Amino acid sequence: MKIILYSFFIVLIASCKHKTAEKPVAKPVYEPILINHLLVPEKEVYDFLNFIINKSEYKAYKLIAENELNKWTSNNNDSYFLKQIDTLFNKKDIDFIMAQLKTASGFRLKKEYYPDKITIPFDTLIKFLNLRNRNDRDSDPFKESLRHRYGSSFLDSYSLPFFTLDYQTAIIRVSILLRGGTYIYHKIKNKWVKIKTLDEWIE
Repeated sequence: MKIILYSFFIVLIASCKHKTAEKPVAKPVYEPILINHLLVPEKEVYDFLNFIINKSEYKAYKLIAENELNKWTSNNNDSYFLKQIDTLFNKKDIDFIMAQLKTASGFRLKKEYYPDKITIPFDTLIKFLNLRNRNDRDSDPFKESLRHRYGSSFLDSYSLPFFTLDYQTAIIRVSILLRGGTYIYHKIKNKWVKIKTLDEWIE
């Protein structure tokens, strides 16, 4: 009798272990909108960026920032950017654009797409900017650092472009040779055409 009971408990324990081992493990949940920091297909993003960066007025300059230094703001619904686009797009497009805005800081330009340019890492640019913040001289250590390391102080900067839902309209901020601005482009007969300037600046 003892042998039978002992055998029964052995089988019961083994059965419990087997059931425990087969208990399904919860799979991690990935948030699709955060993958690669892009809500828009990468091809759409780089097809547009290639058009902008390869425009004749920009092609002469070799240095290009990995990510723009002037960050978009998405802190609240009263942001300056939202006010700029509020009357230009419908609500669905605005919601989509603002969702892209939240991923902009994680975007990094892929240097393999631009072998004829020198892509400056974002961390390096921040380090050079910090030198400017501590500077009490008349000269600009940011530009001096760029010139010393890369042979030029002329730096191009392009933001992550933001698209409407149909990918036919895009907003981008460009900084090039002491000037820049925020522009809206629309695709007409498969060609990007600038249709509006939201703002411009000259240093």
